[in-house]
Amino acid sequence: MFSFKSAVFVIIIFLIQGCGSSTSSEAEVEQPDSEYHFNLTASYRNACGINVPVTGVKLLLQDDNWQTLQSYNADVDGQIAFTTSSQYINYTIVAEDTNVDGETESVSGLDIVSFYGTLAEENYQYLSPFKPAETSQECQCITQDLLLRHRSFNTINQASSSLPYQSLKSVDDQTTQFNQVKACSSDGINWPVATFMVSGIDDEGAAIGAGDFLTDFTSNEQGIWQLAAVEVAANEILAEQHDSFTHTQNFASGHHFSTQVAENSLQTLVFDSHNYSSESEYLAESVQLVRLTDSVFGTSSFESKHQKVSTRTQDVFDVEAVKSVPDLDDSFYSEISSDGSYDYSAASNYPMAIIAFDYTAYSLSPEQLIPVKWTSYGPSSGMLPSSVNLPGYEDVINQDSDIFNTQVTLVRSLVTDDYQDYSNFYQGIDNIDFEHDLLRYQLTLTLN
Repeated sequence: MFSFKSAVFVIIIFLIQGCGSSTSSEAEVEQPDSEYHFNLTASYRNACGINVPVTGVKLLLQDDNWQTLQSYNADVDGQIAFTTSSQYINYTIVAEDTNVDGETESVSGLDIVSFYGTLAEENYQYLSPFKPAETSQECQCITQDLLLRHRSFNTINQASSSLPYQSLKSVDDQTTQFNQVKACSSDGINWPVATFMVSGIDDEGAAIGAGDFLTDFTSNEQGIWQLAAVEVAANEILAEQHDSFTHTQNFASGHHFSTQVAENSLQTLVFDSHNYSSESEYLAESVQLVRLTDSVFGTSSFESKHQKVSTRTQDVFDVEAVKSVPDLDDSFYSEISSDGSYDYSAASNYPMAIIAFDYTAYSLSPEQLIPVKWTSYGPSSGMLPSSVNLPGYEDVINQDSDIFNTQVTLVRSLVTDDYQDYSNFYQGIDNIDFEHDLLRYQLTLTLN
């Protein structure tokens, strides 16, 4: 295993000196210990967007060497709370995916998340990827096809929906079928705001788009949904030189009218006259592939990304990924050392490194291979939490565990350079401006 020894000593000495006309005295005054109240809510977000408490979550409070100081379990409401004398703490969350066979319960997967140097006096959120075995929050889902009837297209080159769907089928030049659309409701009455759209070229060679909102989730006699696309997209003129990018509209807790724009296209289509236009935020993202390496051992990719969010399209459509990238090792990932230390400071002004490992781990009870994902959030250089054993999981994650996927994401918000803003954002504390102008480098290594 990785090994690391370090210590941070903070000595605060308050000298109280009293002065008189002819005498003076000095005294050391012992300051009372401060108390910081930590709170975290662990939950699972179901298909209806409702957060359901989870209990199979453990929090390990750790020191600067990632050695465990104390362990806490989530209560029946998914709450973990404790008091500490440290203003900044390190901690690791371990969430278990369990199988129940009769009276026997076994762990079938782990999600591990670690945070370095986070403020203790906060109320954080953790979303588990594992669905609880039992939940009081019901979520009803329907999966079926939808027929979108629209104006005549000579060519349809894009289609999208705010709901997940399996595939598309062009019925004719005025009808497109979305196959296996999935919609979910918590009560069978209130359904999500759902949108469907198609875009392409008309008979005169002009770019056109048509879409609309699905409000009636009642099936017809053929057991499908039907929707007439009466919303018409407007043409937005773009700068002559720009990157390829995608853009969506965010409103009513959903992502709508997703559109891909080719490099140096003269225009893009925007649905800007519907009932939700006044509350829409536009999100645009440009992704540039710096390098892609394939070998018999696996695949390594290096991407540069830029994301913008604004209520004005003019503010986001100039999104451009950084092309002059730092010299990062996307072949051997040498910035991560064998002792567990890492150093990505070559990417200057990127305060946070998110480093994730996917393992094929071996569990002894029962004997089986289980998936484990360990994600750490920390500064651009430091020590990985996986450099030490996790108490209670030594037989699952150890030096023999195989890592088949490594992903390093370096993050820079052009809104703030305060590390705590980054840490808070990834612990579920809302900061609406944080990702409004966001740069990322992402390196991914997948072994065969």
